[in-house]
Amino acid sequence: MRVWVADDVLTPFKDIFPSNISILFRKLNKSIVPLSVVGLLLNYVGNHLLHYAYQYAKRRIYYPKHQALSIQLLGNGEILTKVLKTDFTIIADPTRNPPSYNVIEGQ
Repeated sequence: MRVWVADDVLTPFKDIFPSNISILFRKLNKSIVPLSVVGLLLNYVGNHLLHYAYQYAKRRIYYPKHQALSIQLLGNGEILTKVLKTDFTIIADPTRNPPSYNVIEGQ
């Protein structure tokens, strides 16, 4: 059986390798992993990838009301993301006191 080492991990994920959740996954090896632990790992990896992308690009590249459909790490270290952008319009109704606002969403 092959043992994973830090050199096997792609650069953006090297910081995840020594994390508690990663160690737990490696300890479980071929055992059944509880779904809640899988969800915890995916959330951790997603947040880590978001942070890495921000550090790499030096700017925000993901915005509110955007849904990531796919994320690919290219061989040259760049990140290719396909997103669905949700446009929205805020319409004020000044005739009401206090004014009210309607949010209209579209894709």
